[in-house]
This record gives sequence, C-alpha cells and structure tokens, in this order.
Amino acid sequence: MTLPKEIRGVVWDWGDTLMRDIAGQAGPMVDWPHVETMPGAAEALEALSGIPTHCVASNATESGGAEIEEALERVGLGRYFDHFFASSEMGVSKPDPSFFQEVSRRLGIAPEYLLAVGNDLARDIEPAKAAGMITVWVSLGDGDGEWMGKGVSAEGPADLVVDGLIDLASLAGESVVPGSGGTLGSSG
Repeated sequence: MTLPKEIRGVVWDWGDTLMRDIAGQAGPMVDWPHVETMPGAAEALEALSGIPTHCVASNATESGGAEIEEALERVGLGRYFDHFFASSEMGVSKPDPSFFQEVSRRLGIAPEYLLAVGNDLARDIEPAKAAGMITVWVSLGDGDGEWMGKGVSAEGPADLVVDGLIDLASLAGESVVPGSGGTLGSSG
C-alpha cells in the first residue's frame, strides 16, 4: 500500500470503527457493562504504530475525551493514542469538515499529512477528505461498489477502501516501521 504523502498522524473514528457501538446501551461507553473492539482493531493499530501520532476523533455526545480514553483502556487499546477529541468538547461536530480542520489544528499537523480512518462515508470520510486528509473507509463489507449508488463520485469517496480493520492491518503489514517518518508502502 502506497499513499501519496508522508503520514504524520492517524485520525481514528471511535464508534463502529475502533469499538462496537452496541445497540440499546445508554450513557458513556466507558460505563457500559460490556465493551468490545471491532475485529482487527488491535492488529491495525499495531501495524500503523510506526506513525508518530494517533488520535480518536468522535462525534460522541455522552462521552468526552477522558471517557473515550477510559473505554479504550478497558479493551487494551488506550496505549496507542496520544489525543482524544469528542464533538461534545470541540464546539463542532461531524459531518462538518471544520471538525476535521479543528482536529488538524489541535494536533499541529497539516491535514494532508493526516490519515483519517472511519466507517461512515457521510460523517467520517467525505468531510475528512473535504478538510484535506487522506481517507480510509472501513466499509464493513459494503465496499464492493455499492457506495457508487450513494451519491458519491465514480472516483470513489475514499482514497482507500477496506472491508474491515484486519484488511487495513494486512495492507500496512510491516510497511510502517518506527523511525520511518510514517511512510506507508515499500521502501523501494
């Protein structure tokens, strides 16, 4: 997998990208009796761990950054992240592209050096791309062209489409190595 620019950070969506948003649960996810990761989350985070900065950027209204971090700690994923952003604390929410511009500003990384990973075309992918980020749509099995009927361009809404996070992990593989400056793809 080769992306067009050096990646300095990854902006991860939270619900149904990293952690399953379980129907019927109320309140902050950290307080739910049962929480679980999406399949392949740990593998994808490990495969991309050579990229210097990772953050969660969520439309969470019942959880702030601290609660998001605690929920990720419950499933052993907290160690991968440097920053936690919730729309409830940012004054802007998805699908407004300014949400992603604000994440970029707070990280101190220009959008073209950020990889945005999410499962929702309208809330994650299209606004992140409009903000100038490189995008990975985790289609959850809906990536075989069905998106073309959802009012997006024939070129596709995302820079990369994967069926699940395990596919992203496989694509990244050993391509992102610590100290490489976050370069994805073969070195040759």
